[in-house]
Amino acid sequence: MRALLLELWQRTRLDWSFVSDRLSVTFRRERSLGSSERRFVAETLYGMVRHLRRLDAAIAAGSRRTASRPRDDQRLLAYLVLEAHLPVAEAARADASLDWGAVAGI
Repeated sequence: MRALLLELWQRTRLDWSFVSDRLSVTFRRERSLGSSERRFVAETLYGMVRHLRRLDAAIAAGSRRTASRPRDDQRLLAYLVLEAHLPVAEAARADASLDWGAVAGI
């Protein structure tokens, strides 16, 4: 699911096309996804588009290095942490380069 979300995010960010178009093409291709998985993918992708600045600010707050451009996988993890879909400890195991407690505090 993570790979699918990152692929959708990257393709959407490439030309800022409509999320609905990207989702419909992907859901037609990925017929094995159930309704709850489709809902999660759609809500997550729309949320990442809506909250891009918030995600980047949260990642900057949790960054242990000087200003660097956030990676797409960090944005996905930050969104999941901020929306309480992913515990801070699990995000820290997935990516130790950020202070996920600071990210969650945004």
